[in-house]
Amino acid sequence: MESETLRSLWFFFISTLSLLIFIVAVPNLVYAVSPVDISAGNGHALVLMDDGTVWGLGSGGYGELGNNISTEPNPAYYSIKPIRIDGLTNIMQVTAGSWHSAALKDDGTMYIWGSDFDTWYGDFQSYWASHSIPTPVSGLNNVKAIEGSGSNIIALCENGTLWIWGANNEGHIGNLKEKVVKTPYQVHGVPEIKTFALNSNYAIVLADNGTVWGWGHNNGQLGDGTHEFADTLVRMQNMANVLAIDAGEYHTIMLKDDGTVWTCGANFMGQLGNGDNQRGATSLLPVQVSGLTDVKAIASGMAHNIALKEDGTVWTWGDNSYGQLGIHDSKEYSSVPVQVTGLSSVIVTSAGNYNTAVLTSNGTIYAWGDDRYGQLGITPEVVSGDGKECYINYPVKISLDSDADARYTETQSSTTNNPIYPTYAKAPLPGKSGFAQCPLIYGITVCE
Repeated sequence: MESETLRSLWFFFISTLSLLIFIVAVPNLVYAVSPVDISAGNGHALVLMDDGTVWGLGSGGYGELGNNISTEPNPAYYSIKPIRIDGLTNIMQVTAGSWHSAALKDDGTMYIWGSDFDTWYGDFQSYWASHSIPTPVSGLNNVKAIEGSGSNIIALCENGTLWIWGANNEGHIGNLKEKVVKTPYQVHGVPEIKTFALNSNYAIVLADNGTVWGWGHNNGQLGDGTHEFADTLVRMQNMANVLAIDAGEYHTIMLKDDGTVWTCGANFMGQLGNGDNQRGATSLLPVQVSGLTDVKAIASGMAHNIALKEDGTVWTWGDNSYGQLGIHDSKEYSSVPVQVTGLSSVIVTSAGNYNTAVLTSNGTIYAWGDDRYGQLGITPEVVSGDGKECYINYPVKISLDSDADARYTETQSSTTNNPIYPTYAKAPLPGKSGFAQCPLIYGITVCE
């Protein structure tokens, strides 16, 4: 009997040791992580996993994927597969800007990486300098929320102070004269903040009492009834009981506690959603979005919006020049909300500049719109085919490959035969029709 007991104990010991070795050696096979949040930027997207790790896909040429693949900017780099960003653990929030990324750790420290075009790091570098390794932001402690958009970063600390830095071409950072604010600047006069949002030339905050305040450039997006630039906070008129806010390029979107959605500002692509088809119209005061009720979450891109209803359905309106409305239609814009078909049980929404992404309750990510940089998980030249258009106007599933060895196997790393710029050159530009206009890259026309 004693020998049998010893054999049993020995077998248990060997089995346990083998299992532990297996877990350590092959972690991805025994522990599958699931996404809990997404953030869509200009050419890249970030995915936050339930284990606190961060993954990215799309454009990586300025270090926005945290890949440490090049010390010099190279816009040819991109990845159609989500790759894990090294050095980030215990992350609780991520945000994707135009060409930069940021993450907030559970200990209140903030990390940032990507383009330093407007010195988001607080130390001026050369034009389009790149930091491809997540770097802690000095001088800020106990941060509890962050957002990056355009060429700015904004952070809220536990003590209620609000900080912003980056590009200041519009003078929207504290009325400072510098074109670039190199270190976090405290925004004074803010109320007790529930949340905040910003774009490249203005910022808004939602107070705990449900009122909305903003400052900076004002094409009506501050909702104070004027076109006047605001160097201090002004209160949005006729807005109360607000639950959520977001900032487009020249318009603002608000969700009220009764489930209705309101907008103000520019309407050149129907982004106000009130059915007004007069291109170029502007509303200096909030207007209600037509036909939307029971909404529980909102998001805004450059000139398009997304609303998530209580039943898990998704509705979009505004600019559709890159298919970012996801409605299987090539029309240029929609001035009223339309449902994105084929989606259900959506729990998270995110709007990039010209693309949209959602997360469902079973952990599936769908995205649509601009794919010039592979941010939809599909090689751009596969999407474009003829090299003229590079977008998808319906939801496609993004495959989450957790194999770290697969990173950059699909990455184009040469400027020769580069699939990004040819498709970008002939993609429809925002607010334009057709493919006649050619952008300049470093002063060189890239159209054929």
